Amino acid sequence: MIALLALFVAVGTGGAYAANTIGSADIIDESIQSQDIKNGEVKYSDIGAGEVTGGRIKDESIQAQDVLNNTLTGSDIKDGSVGSVDLASSQAWQAIRDPDDAHCPTADGYFTANCFGPGATFPVWKNDESSVNNDTAYYKDPFGVVHLKGIVCRIGGPTNCQDQQAQAGTRDPILQLPPGYRPAKEWSFDTATGFGDALVMAEPNGFVTVLNGNYAGISLDGIEFRPCGAPGSEACPAPAS
Repeated sequence: MIALLALFVAVGTGGAYAANTIGSADIIDESIQSQDIKNGEVKYSDIGAGEVTGGRIKDESIQAQDVLNNTLTGSDIKDGSVGSVDLASSQAWQAIRDPDDAHCPTADGYFTANCFGPGATFPVWKNDESSVNNDTAYYKDPFGVVHLKGIVCRIGGPTNCQDQQAQAGTRDPILQLPPGYRPAKEWSFDTATGFGDALVMAEPNGFVTVLNGNYAGISLDGIEFRPCGAPGSEACPAPAS
């Protein structure tokens, strides 16, 4: 009798339910609110595909770590919205250096030289001595374009620039650019010298050469090109075997 009375009281007051008896059909539509869900319990698998749109994301809440690497392309960026402040800063100018015994006859970032043994390395090309001219250097801008500057001359003596025409049909290497700053194919540039014009070429092997013109005061100012492997350029050539 006492057990029967206890069962009657429990059921009559709603004090006990069998486990797993409440299903989705027992819940009034749109009655569950955020406070009814335990924090951190809504998982990726609980969200329907395509259900979260831009209007559901808090403004300015997406950070770099929320975006999968290499997934954003130009079409994902509003036209005209990227300014100079959004780009990486330009590199500093990298000076072309005079050669030494360890970098003779050529090396990345050096002028070419004649090598006659230890302690007998003599530059073939050098910066023009005039203080009003740029020293020779290179850099890559935020768009990946390589720029050159400088006035160079071929040495005709210990210090003097050589007033002489380049020999037709030859390529006289002035300097060598390092990998990452080399074009995929040959780029030719008409430029000025102290005595007329010259034809200068940037080559895939990194050499910047003069093909014709006067050796005295060849200008590299304003020479620019896209290096191999950069957007808008071809792939880098295979290394020579």
